[in-house]
Amino acid sequence: MDNVYVKQFSQLTTNELFDIYKLRVAVFVVEQKCYYQEVDDDDKISYHLMFKDVRGQLTAYARIIPEQNRTVARIGRVVVDPQSRGGGRGRRLVDQALTQIPQLMPKASKIVLA
Repeated sequence: MDNVYVKQFSQLTTNELFDIYKLRVAVFVVEQKCYYQEVDDDDKISYHLMFKDVRGQLTAYARIIPEQNRTVARIGRVVVDPQSRGGGRGRRLVDQALTQIPQLMPKASKIVLA
């Protein structure tokens, strides 16, 4: 079972940030050929939800973006490492995001999955 971490941008280590960007670019830009501004200003205001295996390797990631005075939570950049797919991590990742939102953003009355 993966360890779960939720951090704000300023709490991320440089290695964590590197691993997040590396995974997102590998999947969204290279694998899925979605050419867009992958790294954006939302990263700075987001909560970064990470699954790491026992070796500390990033296996899945999503970000929770507070919007509209923290009354709306947007879940985005949901991604599972290609070598970690097939075990239900994607579903667990979204479930974990839904569990975290009331704690992180108690005023959120709407959740949007991007």
